[in-house]
Amino acid sequence: EHIVTSAYATAHYLERLDPKPRDVYVVGANGLREEIRATGITVREPSSLPGVEPPGGAAADGVDPGAMRRYLTGVSLPPPADTVVVGLDLHVTYAKLAEAQRCVLAGALLVCSNRDRAYPVEGRLLPGAGSIVAAIEVATGRTAICIGKPEPFLFEEVLRRAGERARERTRAAPRSVSCGRRDRRAASPRGHRPSTPRATARAAPRTGWRRASEAGIGPR
Repeated sequence: EHIVTSAYATAHYLERLDPKPRDVYVVGANGLREEIRATGITVREPSSLPGVEPPGGAAADGVDPGAMRRYLTGVSLPPPADTVVVGLDLHVTYAKLAEAQRCVLAGALLVCSNRDRAYPVEGRLLPGAGSIVAAIEVATGRTAICIGKPEPFLFEEVLRRAGERARERTRAAPRSVSCGRRDRRAASPRGHRPSTPRATARAAPRTGWRRASEAGIGPR
Protein backbone atom coordinates (compact mmCIF):
# COMPACT_ATOMS: atom_id res chain seq x y z
CA GLU A 1 0.00 0.00 0.00
CA HIS A 2 1.26 3.48 -0.88
CA ILE A 3 0.31 6.29 1.50
CA VAL A 4 -0.05 9.78 0.08
CA THR A 5 0.42 12.35 2.86
CA SER A 6 -0.39 16.03 2.63
CA ALA A 7 3.36 16.74 2.78
CA TYR A 8 3.98 14.46 -0.22
CA ALA A 9 1.10 16.00 -2.17
CA THR A 10 2.33 19.50 -1.33
CA ALA A 11 5.83 18.69 -2.59
CA HIS A 12 4.53 17.31 -5.87
CA TYR A 13 2.15 20.24 -6.31
CA LEU A 14 5.18 22.53 -6.14
CA GLU A 15 7.12 20.25 -8.48
CA ARG A 16 4.48 20.63 -11.20
CA LEU A 17 4.27 24.43 -11.00
CA ASP A 18 5.59 26.35 -13.99
CA PRO A 19 7.85 28.05 -13.18
CA LYS A 20 8.96 25.69 -10.43
CA PRO A 21 9.85 27.35 -7.09
CA ARG A 22 13.56 27.96 -6.66
CA ASP A 23 13.71 29.06 -3.01
CA VAL A 24 11.19 27.70 -0.50
CA TYR A 25 10.80 28.82 3.11
CA VAL A 26 8.96 26.26 5.24
CA VAL A 27 7.13 26.93 8.48
CA GLY A 28 6.73 23.32 9.50
CA ALA A 29 8.48 20.09 10.43
CA ASN A 30 11.53 18.53 8.81
CA GLY A 31 9.38 15.86 7.14
CA LEU A 32 7.72 18.55 5.01
CA ARG A 33 11.12 20.01 4.08
CA GLU A 34 12.45 16.58 3.12
CA GLU A 35 9.46 15.81 0.87
CA ILE A 36 9.97 19.10 -1.00
CA ARG A 37 13.74 18.57 -1.29
CA ALA A 38 13.10 15.09 -2.71
CA THR A 39 11.57 16.74 -5.79
CA GLY A 40 14.76 18.72 -6.41
CA ILE A 41 13.47 22.03 -5.06
CA THR A 42 15.74 24.09 -2.79
CA VAL A 43 14.43 24.52 0.76
CA ARG A 44 15.97 26.88 3.31
CA GLU A 45 17.53 25.38 6.42
CA PRO A 46 15.80 26.31 9.69
CA SER A 47 19.13 27.59 11.00
CA SER A 48 19.18 30.28 8.27
CA LEU A 49 16.02 31.96 9.62
CA PRO A 50 16.60 35.65 10.42
CA GLY A 51 16.09 36.04 14.16
CA VAL A 52 16.46 32.33 14.92
CA GLU A 53 18.72 32.95 17.94
CA PRO A 54 17.60 36.06 19.84
CA PRO A 55 19.74 37.21 22.78
CA GLY A 56 18.56 36.46 26.29
CA GLY A 57 16.98 39.85 26.85
CA ALA A 58 14.88 39.55 23.69
CA ALA A 59 14.00 35.89 24.23
CA ALA A 60 12.75 36.30 27.81
CA ASP A 61 8.96 36.07 27.62
CA GLY A 62 7.22 39.31 28.59
CA VAL A 63 10.27 40.93 30.15
CA ASP A 64 11.13 43.46 27.44
CA PRO A 65 8.98 43.26 24.27
CA GLY A 66 10.94 46.19 22.84
CA ALA A 67 14.12 44.09 22.93
CA MET A 68 12.65 41.55 20.51
CA ARG A 69 11.42 44.33 18.21
CA ARG A 70 14.84 45.95 18.17
CA TYR A 71 16.48 42.58 17.55
CA LEU A 72 14.21 41.66 14.60
CA THR A 73 14.58 45.06 12.97
CA GLY A 74 18.35 44.87 13.30
CA VAL A 75 19.07 41.37 11.93
CA SER A 76 20.54 40.92 8.45
CA LEU A 77 17.83 39.81 6.03
CA PRO A 78 18.42 37.55 3.00
CA PRO A 79 16.45 38.03 -0.24
CA PRO A 80 12.83 36.90 0.28
CA ALA A 81 11.98 33.31 -0.66
CA ASP A 82 9.76 32.91 -3.73
CA THR A 83 7.47 30.39 -1.98
CA VAL A 84 6.29 29.97 1.61
CA VAL A 85 4.94 26.57 2.65
CA VAL A 86 3.14 26.17 5.97
CA GLY A 87 2.48 22.97 7.88
CA LEU A 88 2.25 21.86 11.49
CA ASP A 89 5.15 23.42 13.43
CA LEU A 90 5.36 22.56 17.12
CA HIS A 91 8.21 25.06 17.50
CA VAL A 92 6.62 28.04 15.77
CA THR A 93 7.99 31.41 16.89
CA TYR A 94 7.28 35.07 16.28
CA ALA A 95 10.44 35.24 14.15
CA LYS A 96 9.16 32.44 11.90
CA LEU A 97 5.84 34.24 11.39
CA ALA A 98 7.67 37.49 10.72
CA GLU A 99 9.84 35.90 8.02
CA ALA A 100 6.81 34.25 6.37
CA GLN A 101 5.04 37.63 6.40
CA ARG A 102 8.06 39.38 4.87
CA CYS A 103 8.38 36.85 2.04
CA VAL A 104 4.66 36.80 1.18
CA LEU A 105 4.39 40.60 1.20
CA ALA A 106 7.37 40.65 -1.18
CA GLY A 107 5.43 38.44 -3.60
CA ALA A 108 6.06 34.86 -2.48
CA LEU A 109 3.45 32.20 -3.23
CA LEU A 110 1.70 31.06 -0.03
CA VAL A 111 0.90 27.33 0.20
CA CYS A 112 -0.23 25.21 3.15
CA SER A 113 -0.21 21.44 3.53
CA ASN A 114 -3.48 21.44 5.51
CA ARG A 115 -5.84 23.61 7.56
CA ASP A 116 -6.45 21.26 10.48
CA ARG A 117 -7.86 23.24 13.39
CA ALA A 118 -6.73 20.74 16.02
CA TYR A 119 -3.92 18.25 16.55
CA PRO A 120 -5.25 15.37 18.71
CA VAL A 121 -2.70 13.97 21.15
CA GLU A 122 -2.93 11.81 24.26
CA GLY A 123 -5.51 13.31 26.60
CA ARG A 124 -6.04 16.66 24.88
CA LEU A 125 -6.18 18.70 21.70
CA LEU A 126 -3.35 20.95 20.53
CA PRO A 127 -3.62 23.70 17.88
CA GLY A 128 -3.32 22.30 14.35
CA ALA A 129 -1.54 23.65 11.30
CA GLY A 130 -4.60 25.72 10.45
CA SER A 131 -3.94 28.03 13.39
CA ILE A 132 -0.48 28.85 12.02
CA VAL A 133 -1.84 29.28 8.49
CA ALA A 134 -4.50 31.66 9.80
CA ALA A 135 -1.90 33.78 11.59
CA ILE A 136 0.12 34.21 8.39
CA GLU A 137 -2.99 34.91 6.32
CA VAL A 138 -4.04 37.64 8.76
CA ALA A 139 -0.51 39.09 8.82
CA THR A 140 -0.32 39.26 5.02
CA GLY A 141 -3.91 39.67 3.84
CA ARG A 142 -3.33 36.71 1.48
CA THR A 143 -5.14 33.37 1.31
CA ALA A 144 -2.98 30.26 1.22
CA ILE A 145 -3.42 27.58 -1.44
CA CYS A 146 -4.36 24.51 0.59
CA ILE A 147 -3.22 21.09 -0.65
CA GLY A 148 -4.52 18.68 2.01
CA LYS A 149 -8.07 17.67 2.78
CA PRO A 150 -10.72 18.88 2.27
CA GLU A 151 -9.26 20.41 -0.89
CA PRO A 152 -9.12 18.23 -4.03
CA PHE A 153 -5.34 18.46 -4.63
CA LEU A 154 -4.54 15.56 -2.30
CA PHE A 155 -7.04 13.27 -4.00
CA GLU A 156 -5.83 14.29 -7.43
CA GLU A 157 -2.36 13.15 -6.34
CA VAL A 158 -3.83 9.86 -5.05
CA LEU A 159 -5.46 9.26 -8.44
CA ARG A 160 -2.25 10.15 -10.27
CA ARG A 161 -0.27 7.70 -8.15
CA ALA A 162 -2.92 5.02 -8.63
CA GLY A 163 -2.68 5.46 -12.40
CA GLU A 164 1.11 5.16 -12.29
CA ARG A 165 0.92 1.99 -10.18
CA ALA A 166 -1.63 0.45 -12.54
CA ARG A 167 0.61 1.13 -15.55
CA GLU A 168 3.63 -0.31 -13.72
CA ARG A 169 1.73 -3.51 -12.90
CA THR A 170 0.58 -3.84 -16.49
CA ARG A 171 4.15 -3.56 -17.82
CA ALA A 172 5.63 -5.83 -15.16
CA ALA A 173 3.00 -8.57 -15.29
CA PRO A 174 2.03 -9.54 -18.87
CA ARG A 175 0.56 -12.80 -17.63
CA SER A 176 -2.57 -13.12 -15.52
CA VAL A 177 -1.82 -12.16 -11.93
CA SER A 178 -4.09 -12.46 -8.92
CA CYS A 179 -3.98 -9.17 -7.03
CA GLY A 180 -4.51 -9.16 -3.28
CA ARG A 181 -6.28 -6.47 -1.34
CA ARG A 182 -3.10 -4.47 -0.74
CA ASP A 183 -2.29 -4.48 -4.47
CA ARG A 184 -5.70 -3.17 -5.39
CA ARG A 185 -5.33 -0.25 -3.00
CA ALA A 186 -2.62 1.47 -5.02
CA ALA A 187 -2.63 4.61 -2.89
CA SER A 188 -4.61 6.25 -0.15
CA PRO A 189 -4.44 9.58 1.67
CA ARG A 190 -3.42 9.75 5.31
CA GLY A 191 -3.96 12.25 8.09
CA HIS A 192 -7.61 13.33 8.07
CA ARG A 193 -9.40 14.78 11.08
CA PRO A 194 -12.98 13.99 12.18
CA SER A 195 -14.13 17.33 10.73
CA THR A 196 -12.82 16.69 7.21
CA PRO A 197 -14.77 13.79 5.59
CA ARG A 198 -17.95 15.76 4.71
CA ALA A 199 -15.97 18.75 3.47
CA THR A 200 -13.78 16.41 1.46
CA ALA A 201 -16.81 14.82 -0.12
CA ARG A 202 -18.02 18.27 -1.18
CA ALA A 203 -14.62 19.31 -2.54
CA ALA A 204 -13.62 16.17 -4.44
CA PRO A 205 -14.95 15.93 -8.02
CA ARG A 206 -17.58 13.23 -8.43
CA THR A 207 -15.78 11.71 -11.37
CA GLY A 208 -12.62 11.51 -9.27
CA TRP A 209 -14.46 9.70 -6.49
CA ARG A 210 -15.87 7.24 -8.99
CA ARG A 211 -12.42 6.57 -10.43
CA ALA A 212 -10.99 6.22 -6.93
CA SER A 213 -13.70 3.77 -5.97
CA GLU A 214 -13.03 1.68 -9.06
CA ALA A 215 -9.32 1.63 -8.19
CA GLY A 216 -10.02 0.58 -4.62
CA ILE A 217 -8.75 3.89 -3.21
CA GLY A 218 -10.23 5.73 -0.28
CA PRO A 219 -9.36 8.03 2.63
CA ARG A 220 -7.89 6.62 5.80
